[in-house]
Amino acid sequence: MGSNVGSRLLFLATARNYIRKDLGRIVSASSVFTSKPQGFTSKYDFLNQVICLKTQASAHETLNGLQAIEQRMGRLKKSHLRYSDRNIDLDLLYFNSDCINDAALTLPHPRISERAFVLKPLMQLCSAYIDPKLLKTVNQLYRKCPHKNAVKPYSNGAPKLISIMGPIGSGKSHLASLLCKLSSAKFLREQHANNAFLLKFYKGQRTTAFNMETWFLKQHKLHFNSKLFKAHDTLLFQIIT
Repeated sequence: MGSNVGSRLLFLATARNYIRKDLGRIVSASSVFTSKPQGFTSKYDFLNQVICLKTQASAHETLNGLQAIEQRMGRLKKSHLRYSDRNIDLDLLYFNSDCINDAALTLPHPRISERAFVLKPLMQLCSAYIDPKLLKTVNQLYRKCPHKNAVKPYSNGAPKLISIMGPIGSGKSHLASLLCKLSSAKFLREQHANNAFLLKFYKGQRTTAFNMETWFLKQHKLHFNSKLFKAHDTLLFQIIT
């Protein structure tokens, strides 16, 4: 999956949702990586991701489904250009261990070994997978691929968030404190003592549940709107369930 114009992360997320709806279950997904365009010149960098899909469709049906999703998302292929800027690009890399070569589809994808922006995310999912045509593992292909250092993990600058959920007294705070000691994370304690609805709820007044959760939601919003956190911070907080 790739995108280099517009709301790139949103396009990748939208494509994943369509794939789930139309083709099957996404078993795993790599991190998102960024790189310069390959094969053409553009001022817009690509975001790329690889997913593993479990589907009942055939290889050709899967390809047709991916192309239909591209069209649904507004992808317009320029017939005179092999490569160009695009809001979404969906390629079928492998299908089980099938080798197919016909007018509609070539599998494995014929340019995998040349594309670090494909191999690097693929390494996260199946580094030991053997390419059925080249008879080399993904790891071997990646090590020999040029320009692999130009493919970087993508971060949008937002803080990383780790949530620990559980009932009162289950050890959330203790676990969170230990994790913070082992890392540079900042602990956001849920101020449950200040929530007037919490005690009423646990005394059996179930009608206060909505107000209790709304109070916590507003506190979380205040946390995330504060200027205490910098880009790339790791935030760890507890949630009472």
